[in-house]
Amino acid sequence: HTNGGLDAIKLAFGDSNVNIIVSDAITKANYDSINNNNGSGTITYSISDVKTAFLDGASSTSLLTASSGSSASPKAVLDAATNVTISNAITDNQAAAIQTSRTAASKGVSTFTFSMTDTATGIFGDSGGANAVDNSALIAQATAISVSTAVNSAQVLSINTARSGLSGVTFAAITDSAANLGGQSASADQTAMNTAIAATTGAITTSGTTTATAAQLNLVDTHATNTVNAQD
Repeated sequence: HTNGGLDAIKLAFGDSNVNIIVSDAITKANYDSINNNNGSGTITYSISDVKTAFLDGASSTSLLTASSGSSASPKAVLDAATNVTISNAITDNQAAAIQTSRTAASKGVSTFTFSMTDTATGIFGDSGGANAVDNSALIAQATAISVSTAVNSAQVLSINTARSGLSGVTFAAITDSAANLGGQSASADQTAMNTAIAATTGAITTSGTTTATAAQLNLVDTHATNTVNAQD
């Protein structure tokens, strides 16, 4: 990916316009270096870079669009990449902003690799139904998901449905009734809850006015790796 390498190729072939196929992922800065040295030649590439290479700040959902001097438009580089990997965690809305842009450029979600860290509100809050994930395709695509605030069992099961399991998902806390935590009527749902409880780094808290059964509390306690708060 060095300018020296491109200079040697141009010198050897007597051609200032070189079509480049990069076989491994490059950063935005790598792209600019190649783009500024291959004349009017094309570049075929995939991107792996941090989110601020393309987003207007660590918490922003706005893509950088402007080119500047020898630096190409980040959005244009993002959209034209064969595959994109964001190397640090992004939120649900940031993932949606990136994929919306790439979808418009005919790039499917399967070409987008990322991990997600977000609050329950960020993952569930935009859908109009607080217990349904906002972007099921992105939830399914994320290599890992960390939910940084407390969720309920319906939210856990929504993620489970979107991902066909909870592999790679961690929760900061779960709060719900003992029946929802340890007494799901469908065995598959209870299996998912057991997995979620085991993947919770903070407290499991029972809530509501329904009296918990010993079996429900024992099941929760069996799978919990941290504090279980049984409340009336």
